[in-house]
Amino acid sequence: MPSEPTLSAHASHNPLKPVQPSRQRQKQSDATKASRALAAELRRDREAAFEARVDEFFQLRADTIEELATEFGKTKDLVTKILVNGKGYGGKRSVNLKNAIAHDLTLQANEAGEDGDLFISKLSGEEYKIYKESLSSTEKTRILKQLSEKRDIRTHGARATNKAVANDVIQTSTLIGKMLVELYERTGTRSAAFFTRAHPNDPAIPCMVDCEATRNFFLDVLKIDHLDVVRKLELWACTRDQEGDDSIQTVQRKLTELVAEGLRKLKNKKIDMKWENYDVEIVSRYGVELANWPKNALPMRRPSKLPASEVRSIVTKLESGEIHWVALSTRQREERAARLEEEGEGGKKRRERSDKGKKRGPRRKKATESDDEQDD
Repeated sequence: MPSEPTLSAHASHNPLKPVQPSRQRQKQSDATKASRALAAELRRDREAAFEARVDEFFQLRADTIEELATEFGKTKDLVTKILVNGKGYGGKRSVNLKNAIAHDLTLQANEAGEDGDLFISKLSGEEYKIYKESLSSTEKTRILKQLSEKRDIRTHGARATNKAVANDVIQTSTLIGKMLVELYERTGTRSAAFFTRAHPNDPAIPCMVDCEATRNFFLDVLKIDHLDVVRKLELWACTRDQEGDDSIQTVQRKLTELVAEGLRKLKNKKIDMKWENYDVEIVSRYGVELANWPKNALPMRRPSKLPASEVRSIVTKLESGEIHWVALSTRQREERAARLEEEGEGGKKRRERSDKGKKRGPRRKKATESDDEQDD
C-alpha cells in the first residue's frame, strides 16, 4: 500500500478544508518501462545536440557583437540591446515625454473650452513628431514636472470632500481586509489591520479588519477587547497633534492660506483673494464661490475683521471640506451677474468707514481770517 502524502501544517490544522490533490504515478509494465527508457535516451541525445548548437550561436553572437562594437565605436551593451530588441524605457507607468505632451495639450484644450481627447487625436504621426521636436529642453522639463506633480497629487493628495474621504477609507480598508483573508487561505498567515480617523472632524469610521478571528488575540493575551484597541487608537490619533499654536493670529493666517490654496487649485493659477469686493472680483470674474460660507450670519470680509470664534469655526469647516470652492455653471454666473446689476454693484465697492455704525458728533468749523480779526 503506498503511503499517503504528508499534509502541510496549514492543511493538517484544518482537516475540513479542501486540499489540492497531489499527482499520483500510475503502474508501468516492463515493456512500457523499456520503451520509455529508450525514448528518454534519444531525448537526451537531441537535447545535447541542441545545447551544442545553441552554444555555437552564442559564441558567434559574442564574436559579432565585439566585431560591430570595435568597427563602429559602440559599446557592447548598446549593440547587445539593439540585437535583442531591448526596450529603451523603464516601467510602463513611468513618466515619459509622450504622456507629458498629451497631459499638457489636454490642459490647454480645457482652458480653451475644447475637447481634450479630440485635440490630442489630431496630433499624431508627423504632426506629433514636429510638435515634439519644436519643444525646447526647458519646456520638456516643465511638462514632465507638471505630469509628475499631477500623479503625485493623485496618489498622495488629500481628498477634496468628506464623501470622497469616507469612500476612499471604506474601499481601501475593504480591499486590505480581502487581501488578508486571501493570504490566510493560501498560507495560513494570521494578520490584522486597524483604521481610524486622525482628527475629530474626519468622516472616516474607525474599524478593524482581520482573518480567522485574529481579533481574539487581544482578549486572550492582552486582556483587552479589540474594540477597545480601536477606541484607544482613535483617541491617541485625534489628540496627539492638538498641542500646536492656536493663537488668533495663527488661525487667521491659516484661514487666509486655506482659502487662497483652494482657489489656486480650482483655477490652476495664482489668484489674489478679494475679500472686500468678493462678489465682483471673484464670483463674477472667475465663476467660482465658497460653498457653505455663512453669508447670512457672517459677511465676507478679511479674517482680521471677523470674530475669533467665527474664524476658528470657518477654519474647522475648511479643513473638513464643509466649506470649499466650487465652480459655477454658465446659468449660475448669468444669474449672479443679473443680480449684481439689479443691486447696482457692478462697480467696485467703496471701502467702508472705520467708524461705520457709530454715532458721530458735529464737525468742528475751521478757523478763518475774519474770525481771527474779530478776536483781535
